[in-house]
Amino acid sequence: MHRSIPTRLAALLLITALPGAAIAASAPQNGRTDALPASAQLEYATTATMQWMGLPLTLRGRTDMTWKFDGTHYDAQLRINRVGFAQHSEGRLQADGALAPDRYSEKRPFHHPDTVMLDWVRGQVRFGNATTHSAPKPGAQDRLSVQFEFARRMERNAQAFRPGDQDPIRLIGTHDVDDWKFTVGPAETVGTGLGPMPTIHLSARRPAGRVEETMDIWLGAKTRWLPVRIRIVDRNGSVIDSVLQTASIR
Repeated sequence: MHRSIPTRLAALLLITALPGAAIAASAPQNGRTDALPASAQLEYATTATMQWMGLPLTLRGRTDMTWKFDGTHYDAQLRINRVGFAQHSEGRLQADGALAPDRYSEKRPFHHPDTVMLDWVRGQVRFGNATTHSAPKPGAQDRLSVQFEFARRMERNAQAFRPGDQDPIRLIGTHDVDDWKFTVGPAETVGTGLGPMPTIHLSARRPAGRVEETMDIWLGAKTRWLPVRIRIVDRNGSVIDSVLQTASIR
């Protein structure tokens, strides 16, 4: 997810209630335990909390996330309904099976999309129209692909995620690459629109000025380890919390 959700974004969230629906999921067809789903459509109820003219303001909206994978290339998108915020990540698998983003774009309200291009062969990354820079080492993820990369790792070997373990990872944003460290928490049950779901909680914290910027991801055992809940606190202190309502995973 995006590291800094502007206050205007949260202020524009559509106020709506989301009906629940039964989950449709199918097991991997090729028998590989590390296989990613061929497609997924996930819908979340999103709550935004921020300070508005010195007063706390909470609004509710909807987030839609889609995933497509042909066995080599992937395409992932996230959109907040009726709000000018979206993320798009596309890339391929590395030789070791990890996701390797080739292109990441992010659209914020009242802004043109920002795009990052990665050339892993030449070891270069380009932020927008800026000059190229040295690309991070393979294994780095953008702020959307990281959720699917963790799902891939969990599908391959969930037992390797032990409470207290830490997983450092470099996250690619629209203007830079940041170091994050995710800590594995204990198993938790998350209430969703589909009922209670068992999850593994991954949490990252780091100072950002006067605020602690955070990213929390709850990966669901019943959703092929795709996110059941995503909670972000940005550097402005705004909180974006999305909880799964419907899911179709194939």
